[in-house]
Amino acid sequence: MHDGAESFTELPEELIAEGLEQNLHLLPRETFVYDEWRGKHVEKMLDNVSFYNEMDIGMTLDEFTFARELKHWVPVSTYNMGDDFTQEEEFVAYAEGTVLPLFCFGYRLDKIQYGFHAMNGEGQAKVDHSKKSIQHA
Repeated sequence: MHDGAESFTELPEELIAEGLEQNLHLLPRETFVYDEWRGKHVEKMLDNVSFYNEMDIGMTLDEFTFARELKHWVPVSTYNMGDDFTQEEEFVAYAEGTVLPLFCFGYRLDKIQYGFHAMNGEGQAKVDHSKKSIQHA
């Protein structure tokens, strides 16, 4: 039996309070959020927008895929961790419900539109407020 609570892993420090790129795990038509987008446009957007992450624990794509408790969820994207990692080793950034349109964002969509102040020049100063980022949010 797989225990979902044991699947949570501490994220590497370099991923916390950072703007990160994402890798798409599904075809856009297989998702609720991107189903009206063309595949190449979603990939280009994910490469040009950074997603502000505040999570300090998460699940890798591999752990998420095999967690029985999450069978009604599908991982849509992962945080791009570089060439030294496979996508299965990357942390899930966004997931959707498979039956109902429920969404699980591991990044701060609200700060893109509303988080314009930075405390001590840290954290929120790394939030992407570009036009493409706002359009995504």
